[in-house]
Amino acid sequence: MGGDEVLAALAIGIGVVTIVVWSGALPAGVERVGWSPLHSARTVPGAIEVALAMLDAAPKEGVTNASYWTSKGQALLWPMLFAAAQDTESTMADVVRWLASQGGKGDSAGAKEGAGEGAAPVSEVFTRCAVA
Repeated sequence: MGGDEVLAALAIGIGVVTIVVWSGALPAGVERVGWSPLHSARTVPGAIEVALAMLDAAPKEGVTNASYWTSKGQALLWPMLFAAAQDTESTMADVVRWLASQGGKGDSAGAKEGAGEGAAPVSEVFTRCAVA
């Protein structure tokens, strides 16, 4: 089924239609569904587990002292995942932006433009987590 046929099926209400859209806007009336690692990172143990799973999935060929760097990566990643999971406006795009920023103070030149628009800067989210 092509894109126009899918939209036509939606328009006339024939059953449930699944559209895979990697990026960009969805047609009007279509609800976005999906999974995010942030769903499992709402607790500290969950965030630690998600960070470890993400790092375990990374290639380790050619990396000297891979277990050392994995532990350092986990120590850096899990608080970011936890903070993003506490803020309903934050997404994985925000986690990537926070990790790419210098000292957690806003966007870096290398961060993707438009990622997490409207979400709080990492320092504000961490402050809210600490106060809550």
